[in-house]
Amino acid sequence: MTRSWLTGLNAKGLAVGWAWNSSSGSGHAFRYQNGKIAWLSPLENGRLAKAKGINARGTIVGMSDTGGTLDSARVVSWQGKAAPVDLGAGRYTEGTAINNSGLIVGYTGYGLEGIRVRDGVLARLSDLIPPEQQSQWTLLGIPSAINDNGLIAGFDSRYNGNSDVAYLLRPMP
Repeated sequence: MTRSWLTGLNAKGLAVGWAWNSSSGSGHAFRYQNGKIAWLSPLENGRLAKAKGINARGTIVGMSDTGGTLDSARVVSWQGKAAPVDLGAGRYTEGTAINNSGLIVGYTGYGLEGIRVRDGVLARLSDLIPPEQQSQWTLLGIPSAINDNGLIAGFDSRYNGNSDVAYLLRPMP
């Protein structure tokens, strides 16, 4: 592997990330614990997989492509060494974090729009903003964390015409 990133960690010491092989043009998701790497498989026909977040139960979330292009990237989850579970489509859709209830946050459109996945249903974060705050936000970008109360933290938003601001969203149910 040419480059690697650790992108998630839980209290049990399980870390997740992904590694890039520039000679083959492929990326591989992995789980790391006690000095050992376990490679996570991509979706069928996938050449790129990234593990981005892990919860206390060991459920991992990230992305895998389905056909060798970034536009075919989909939100996936892994449990242990099992094959990835496809959680949704979109133009370059990626999961970034998962809480202990299984709520997943991520983004679609190359980071332009934040999403939440609940029970396999994707929702735009901008649709989850309370009505009294709708006029202040035009778009919520990349979410980086979700806690067990459902609070979502992120960045790269557009707030009253400004970019590169942080947000903390308490989504509507």
